[in-house]
Amino acid sequence: MLIESFGWKSGVNSKISVAENGWIYLMTYTSNQYATSEGNNGFLKILVSYDEGKKYDLLIQWDYVHVTEKLVDADLVITGKDANDIRIWIITAKRKTPTGTISVRLASFDSKGDRITQKVQEITEGKDIDVYSVAVATDYRSPGKDSEPYTVAAAYTCQYTNSSMLPFVKHNYVGYFYTLNGDGSIEHKFVYDGSKDEKITDVDISLGTSMFIPEGRVAIAALKEKGFTKEVILLMDRYHFPSATVPLDKPIATLGIGKNLTNPKVQMICDNALDTKNTHAFAITATEPDKPIVTYLWYPKAEFDLDNPYDKDNIGEISIPGISELSLAYDKKAHNFLFTYYNNKPNRLEYTVTNWSNLSDWEKYIQIGYYHIPGSKAINTSLDINPTKTQAGFTWTEVSVGSPLEINYYSILADYEWATTTDIDNTQADKQGLIVVSNPAEGEISLRVNRADNYTAALYDLQGKLAKTFSFNGSNHTFSVQDLTTGVYLLKLVSGNGSYQTKLMVD
Repeated sequence: MLIESFGWKSGVNSKISVAENGWIYLMTYTSNQYATSEGNNGFLKILVSYDEGKKYDLLIQWDYVHVTEKLVDADLVITGKDANDIRIWIITAKRKTPTGTISVRLASFDSKGDRITQKVQEITEGKDIDVYSVAVATDYRSPGKDSEPYTVAAAYTCQYTNSSMLPFVKHNYVGYFYTLNGDGSIEHKFVYDGSKDEKITDVDISLGTSMFIPEGRVAIAALKEKGFTKEVILLMDRYHFPSATVPLDKPIATLGIGKNLTNPKVQMICDNALDTKNTHAFAITATEPDKPIVTYLWYPKAEFDLDNPYDKDNIGEISIPGISELSLAYDKKAHNFLFTYYNNKPNRLEYTVTNWSNLSDWEKYIQIGYYHIPGSKAINTSLDINPTKTQAGFTWTEVSVGSPLEINYYSILADYEWATTTDIDNTQADKQGLIVVSNPAEGEISLRVNRADNYTAALYDLQGKLAKTFSFNGSNHTFSVQDLTTGVYLLKLVSGNGSYQTKLMVD
């Protein structure tokens, strides 16, 4: 679904967040931070759909005139379950053009778009003042014990040089807003200050809970630029960040050491009824865009200690070739991590899920579907689960190149798992010799594989929930599906020599 088209305007972005009652909120904005002409004035809009994405209404619009202020970045998250208690949380970062100062604001609005509360942090004195990135998150769907009734937290990155006294001191800050009591007062602190020869730019934030961390944890992933490298730093603490009585000068981990990374993302498990111990309590991703493109995913191993986490050897890493522009979410009902990303080789946007217990094994991830984007490239992806449907919604920016002037054209689109026919790629299974007999099934399904081996099989429904598992030795196997409800299922077949993936229809 096309939301808006911008022609040649650059800095186009969008975010999605879904309320507990299924209302879908989209943020669309254009960052005009480098604007030099009136045509590059920026704006931010909040759109809402009350009918599962069929139609959107404009709720909020702010304009940023380049001669007075420039919007750098923005993010949103939604809390609440109905029109009376829905809150729209928006964080924005802007540069004030005449003064060279910066302003970062976290604010909440009711379902009609009227402001409830806000906190503004400005840096107005010093030199080399700049702001780079913002992100906001909540534990509303699974509050920690530190939350009354829920927590919203936001992070941003900025720099400035204190020139009021000698010697001049350069600060590279990660700033942090938080409220532990919903609509209550918002607090602010600087939680990290990098060394003078590094710059902290892109940032992401996530709040998480489980039976093992009932009070909740906040995780912040940010990009540290130093010399010719861009590495990911990880900060983690309880929601009020008690460790940062003064800004920390050391992250709990530095990931991707020596690499040139982009687009750091972090997602914690947010399920206070799930006993995960430490294993797979969070996922962190970042992409190395140089050819060949590789996205890295980091996860905590079983020995990772949330209260003493400074051992980098307790964080595992997997690499996924060919994908970029990745976004993360978490589905509490299915206990799944959700991923959407751009796959450059088939040129499409893909949606993949995995149960939290399989986070470290890419072979067990299940691709739910994909969306072809011929002639364009997908950037700035965003997704969220619709709790009323336990299915995901997506938004992204498509960039197409015009001819003959080689001008980039930008469009914002949205799509929904429940609104399209899920298309599953069977090419890999067909080429490698997996044959499915009786599909659609009438009680039994037979599998024939061209290589005899020890196989483990799993059937998932289209919400990513595990429906059936079995194993066999050899190249043939027949199994019953009489215990399964009617619908489409994903079959994942794994052996020591590789894996197959295909779809099955159970009537």
